[in-house]
Amino acid sequence: MTMDDIYAMRLERFRNIMNDRFGGKQAAIAHAVGKPANYVSRVLSGAKKLGEEMAREFEVCLGLPAYWFDGLDPVGAWPFSTVDRNAFESLTPEQRAGIEQWVARQVDAFGGPPAVKSTGDEKAA
Repeated sequence: MTMDDIYAMRLERFRNIMNDRFGGKQAAIAHAVGKPANYVSRVLSGAKKLGEEMAREFEVCLGLPAYWFDGLDPVGAWPFSTVDRNAFESLTPEQRAGIEQWVARQVDAFGGPPAVKSTGDEKAA
């Protein structure tokens, strides 16, 4: 991966998190990372590259794992081994939110104790 690839990845992920968490509002993400709105505007326009030091600082401000902007977030952070993360992230924010809500309902439904005690002889559905 070249530095240009890393800069492109950081920019793409910065845009995604701005859209997902801050409704696409530059001023809101600027406030969250402690930078002026014009700094964020320059990053988004490509006039200012999101460098190493700033990427790490933004990750801390946004509560992200180290190197998340570089695409090097821990594998364990993605809980679905059979769902392609890139395919999920290519969905619209509304689609992702709908899926997350559905998963949350499933976790709640399956989170309690089993209704019938298993003997261990049954096969999973």
